[in-house]
Amino acid sequence: CGLTSTNGRKSTWRGARPGSGLGGLTWLVKALAVQDSSLVILLTIALTIALKIFYSNAGPDELRWVLYPTAVLVQAFAGMDFLFDPGKGYTAVGAPVVIGPGCAGLNFYVVALCMIIFSFISRFSRHHLYWFFFFALLTYGVMVMVNAFRIVGGIVLLDLGKRMGFDASGTL
Repeated sequence: CGLTSTNGRKSTWRGARPGSGLGGLTWLVKALAVQDSSLVILLTIALTIALKIFYSNAGPDELRWVLYPTAVLVQAFAGMDFLFDPGKGYTAVGAPVVIGPGCAGLNFYVVALCMIIFSFISRFSRHHLYWFFFFALLTYGVMVMVNAFRIVGGIVLLDLGKRMGFDASGTL
């Protein structure tokens, strides 16, 4: 089972063999080992456009994958309990704080992902798709932490305003 190459030598496809450990994922591993950064740049642009379209129409239910980890971190740092309200997002129990679609941070994610991909992808000589997925996950984690710290900062300022006598009847 082989193909004859242009130099006349027989070439065999070295796909997944029993016991190779990769099973049917060999094609995926080979695809991810792409050497050209232009595919990653196109993928980044496509993801950016898709996220912007998605975010412009998304409600709290569709954004739970972003809002939930943010609410967990805010709960851990601010000591507030949050419950999911399908129409609003995560609302604090006993406080005027709502973590809703405006707090999702997808605009920050898009800007940060584009910045890191366009700045660093050309510096890596190999495996650009691996780096794309690594940066996408890293940026997601940074986005969740930044959102949580931003909201905790708002809660601290809300509490400080109450202590100083300012009207804090609105929702943060």
